[in-house]
Amino acid sequence: MTESQRKELLSVPEVLVLKNDRVQTEVHIEGADLKSLVIDGEEIIFSPKLENLKRGGVPVLGPTPGPIKGTDWEHLYPKLPSHGTDRTISWQVDQFDEGKIVLKRFLGPNEFLFAGEIQMEIALLDDGVKIAKRITNFEDKPREIGHALHPYLSKHGDEFDFDDEVVKKIHPLVNRESKVLSKSESNGMARVSYRVKDFGVVLEADPVPTQWVFWTDDLDKYECVEPWWAEVGKGDVVGSREIKEYSLIIRKL
Repeated sequence: MTESQRKELLSVPEVLVLKNDRVQTEVHIEGADLKSLVIDGEEIIFSPKLENLKRGGVPVLGPTPGPIKGTDWEHLYPKLPSHGTDRTISWQVDQFDEGKIVLKRFLGPNEFLFAGEIQMEIALLDDGVKIAKRITNFEDKPREIGHALHPYLSKHGDEFDFDDEVVKKIHPLVNRESKVLSKSESNGMARVSYRVKDFGVVLEADPVPTQWVFWTDDLDKYECVEPWWAEVGKGDVVGSREIKEYSLIIRKL
């Protein structure tokens, strides 16, 4: 790294802001976490508050979503924290302009049985934001790796009115109790939509998630609607020299 590159890297703020006429976001380099999303002045993503900074944003879960203990991966990764390390490390800024942020990290065998690059791209839309994760496998053999997103959706003191009957059936939630819809249970659901206050919100996942997880520990403030492209203790297979992308679009209707 040259001296000019080092100075440029040191000058990048820890919080990056994207905004257009309707949408404003804040993205933290630590964890590649979209900490806030405001559309038309309405808080869509619940932002962390001083009383509990661990709750809020859109944490990135990987390379091992969920707890390791008690799964097939426990003997392989006994030191990895629950939900993996994507949400705890500081990512490198690869691109930052008015409408898009690209962050990247390298993942190697000293941490996980994988050698490659992971990119997180957060891009503004006219009515929302797209969060995309690209995983590149540098190896000459397929590797298994997990990924999920954990959006904290603001409830504004109201209840979500979900559009899909299969989602309605698992509600209301109970604090700290997850409800899971597998791909088969949801009939391959790629889209979750709801109304709150006087507007609608839609989440669109691509490809279809392995499962959707619904969770909260504060019924009045937020509900987490999480696309998982892996099950606990398992991952998706990324082929030799392959690039796989997983994305979530959040829009205000």
